[in-house]
Amino acid sequence: LLDALRNQLGAEGRVPSRVKLSALIVAGAARVDGRCVRDPAARVEAGARVSFDPADLSPDDGGDPPALARAPRPPPRALLPPGVLFADAQLVVIERARFAAADGAPLAAEVAARLRRAALHPVRDPSAPGGGPVLLAGSKAARRDLEDDLREGRLRETLLSLRTPPQAGPDETVLERGTLPDGALPPAFGLVRREEAPPAPPPPGARHLVAPQRLMLVLKHPRTNRRLTFEVDPSPYFLSACARLGISGGPGS
Repeated sequence: LLDALRNQLGAEGRVPSRVKLSALIVAGAARVDGRCVRDPAARVEAGARVSFDPADLSPDDGGDPPALARAPRPPPRALLPPGVLFADAQLVVIERARFAAADGAPLAAEVAARLRRAALHPVRDPSAPGGGPVLLAGSKAARRDLEDDLREGRLRETLLSLRTPPQAGPDETVLERGTLPDGALPPAFGLVRREEAPPAPPPPGARHLVAPQRLMLVLKHPRTNRRLTFEVDPSPYFLSACARLGISGGPGS
């Protein structure tokens, strides 16, 4: 919607800044097919009638637009569906545990449906996290860029895993060890945290008891180069697995 309005206003010779126009959209100055739409990132289908109230444009460059003065701008996160941490034309970041679909195309389709988008592209992730921030791309080119960044370690993460045996790999720390006599459980396991390291599988001979949890993900936007940081607590499933094994699994461990 933001881009559609900028193109339309540019053709009319009046182009406010992206920040100002975004605030005006949030304040209710935009219409799509006669319906007020307050999400600057909302998808506008081809042929849709987009309109903008010219009375809400500020006549002087230094002042705030009237619509902005009438309505405070909410944080961008408030405009997104539950479980979506960030969304624009090229990048979508979700909280994996908030979605029912499996990884890959079904997950991308579920997120796209919540965002009312035509399509999203799943990003192959060497960490394969069971919870925490997960990346989806708005285009195939952005997906390739994000996959390259993940594979080559340009994206940084903090990963928490329940592993047996409790072996630590590069840049990993065993936070807590446990041993249980119950034959249904592994004889030795550990809560392992990896900090600021490229995604990698467990050391040879070790395995995850449940899918690892990504607590933090730091990346550069594939188009704007803006640095983005996302933090999420472990999923309830991961915490219940920790509790079953008698160890702590919170982010402060």
